[in-house]
Amino acid sequence: MTVAAVTEEPGRGGRLKRVDSFRPPGAPAGTWPHTPWHVCVLYDPYERINVWSHGAPGIALVLLGAAAAAGLAPGGSPLAVFCACAAVTHLFSAVTHVWPDSHALEKLDHFGIVALILGTPATQLMAMHPHGDTTCMAACSIVLLLAALLPPLPRTLGFMAGGAIMVFHYTYIINLSLAVQIALYVAGGFAFVRNSGHERMWHWATDHHLLHYSVTIACAMHCHNLLQLTAAQASTL
Repeated sequence: MTVAAVTEEPGRGGRLKRVDSFRPPGAPAGTWPHTPWHVCVLYDPYERINVWSHGAPGIALVLLGAAAAAGLAPGGSPLAVFCACAAVTHLFSAVTHVWPDSHALEKLDHFGIVALILGTPATQLMAMHPHGDTTCMAACSIVLLLAALLPPLPRTLGFMAGGAIMVFHYTYIINLSLAVQIALYVAGGFAFVRNSGHERMWHWATDHHLLHYSVTIACAMHCHNLLQLTAAQASTL
């Protein structure tokens, strides 16, 4: 059964009128009447997938990171730091889709992505070369933060450029797992820019949903990757 969202939009004389429909999939903040948060979380066939596909993994990342930080799970500091970065990305994204009308949350989501782009190579370096040089990452962080302020296409290109610089600078830390993760992020970026597939038979398979899945899969891979790397480092001590 389809449940229609009750939203409001300006009518004649400036009065608000009821609109019994969901937000158009992928509609930017400010282009559609306000939608109550519970509609996005429970009923909207597009937004609820966005909320839960990043909300649930975000909570899991918080728990895993806390366990690693407390010594209750292996992985140590690299895993704890990465889980914190990835949780920020996932939870900022989820909250943005709970309140998709908010420009402030939309921008917060963009800054949350920076945490993951920096956190992935930083924790790989922590696990493989704890005293490695981080100057390039510090410089790239400025590029990434500035890119987060841009419109969608240049923002995505800026994120990819910052990531590419770190890939070429830190080639010595790239293993098979990280290479696959990079491919997933590039594919996700392409899906985000294309932003189509809203007419597909499977409503959970729009391009934006595919972006969410690729990010979460890459994060899960990196958690496993860090567990292996830290275990290998411990075995040499």
